[in-house]
Amino acid sequence: EALIFCMQKIFLIDVFNLIYRMFYAVPAMHTRVGKPVNAVYGVAKFLLSLWEDPHVDELIIASDGEGEAVRSQIYSEYKATRDRMPDDLRSQLEDIFTLLRLLQIPVLEASWYEADDIIGSFATRIIQQKNPTQELIIISSDKDLCQFITDGKVQIFDAMKQKHITRKEVREKFHVEPEQIADYLAIVWDTSDNIPWILWFWPKKAEDLLGTYHSLENIYSHLDAIPEKIRNTLIDQKEKAFLSYKLASIYTDLPIEYDSK
Repeated sequence: EALIFCMQKIFLIDVFNLIYRMFYAVPAMHTRVGKPVNAVYGVAKFLLSLWEDPHVDELIIASDGEGEAVRSQIYSEYKATRDRMPDDLRSQLEDIFTLLRLLQIPVLEASWYEADDIIGSFATRIIQQKNPTQELIIISSDKDLCQFITDGKVQIFDAMKQKHITRKEVREKFHVEPEQIADYLAIVWDTSDNIPWILWFWPKKAEDLLGTYHSLENIYSHLDAIPEKIRNTLIDQKEKAFLSYKLASIYTDLPIEYDSK
């Protein structure tokens, strides 16, 4: 008789991505003493929906670690264009993390690294283990994480849009493969993280170059085959391009102190 494997679904939440989205999605709510609680309410309601979902076997949180992020040490303008966290949101963080502790949901973090790096390291471990009964669902809207999508093994779930993102969706949106996302962001300006770009190289240019040469490294290995005007820009912007690639690349080798059930 054929063996039937019961798929173990591990849900890994990009916690600050979720917190921000709930804060702006849920209308303002306050306690009797005027304390804002809309983000707390939104996160709690979402966690409850996962808690009650029979398809969720494990629920884990990925959070930014303490200290200045490694990428900010490399490039001081990294995320510099982001607005300061609103006071009404900042005042809710303690309650949200208290909620996570009360629910006994593991929180993974590493000093100087971001949640993306925790997620990338965890996803890489899941992929390398080649366990046919495990599937990782990353809950985030961060396009950087698309580079880890492996159909049947790792996917992304956008909580607000209630949509699963697969390799097909990545191709349709960016016109590159998931593995090319860091290369893509090195060419095209990422406004959310303030990652530099190759001047005047818009998405179509990134798509064309990566469609032909597959990676940033390979583009620069074939400059002689590229038209002069584009080649000159690439040469002039080389240092910036590889800085951007470094900033867009997610660390995948952080020690994750967590054992799946």
